[in-house]
Amino acid sequence: PGSKEVIGSAKFSVEEFMPDRLKVTVIMPEERLEANKVIPITVKAEQFFGAPAEGRNIEVLYNLRQQEFKQDGFKDYTFTDTTKDFSFKTTTLGEKISDSNGNASFELKLPENLSPPSALRCEISAIVKEIGGRAVTSHIERMFDAYLYYIGIRQVVVGYATPGREMKFEYVVLSPEGKKIDAPELEINICK
Repeated sequence: PGSKEVIGSAKFSVEEFMPDRLKVTVIMPEERLEANKVIPITVKAEQFFGAPAEGRNIEVLYNLRQQEFKQDGFKDYTFTDTTKDFSFKTTTLGEKISDSNGNASFELKLPENLSPPSALRCEISAIVKEIGGRAVTSHIERMFDAYLYYIGIRQVVVGYATPGREMKFEYVVLSPEGKKIDAPELEINICK
């Protein structure tokens, strides 16, 4: 108002909202995951009006991400090895067609010999394709323990180390469920 000079512009599109026509659910045990153990996964696809979505393509993928191991009662302990790096690519468990109940079954077997800095979070995604080709996705997450136990360390006195002065640390060894366990042997390296 008051001037014909343009001071800015923006473009936008108005589109019709298309709600999903399928409801997708990933069903698996609630437990923490371990390497080399087979975990059953069921993907259930239903039409929004309740009937099973029979004959649909269903794909299941998983990804592992770093997740710091933490337990109540040990919040001031560090359970992460900062000298380790971890990266993992998304892996497919395959593609199947849903049965007459709208279900498809998969098996998840996580790899052995992983060496992450701490625990891992396993993100599982199920992708179901509608008849028109549009995909509907559902996600679920579980904790994955690459180790049988986690070693936590904490500094007893707050502050920086001083040459020639004693520093005190405490350690604890916990199972993935957070219970104290005895480690058969513990080697400690101090680096400056």
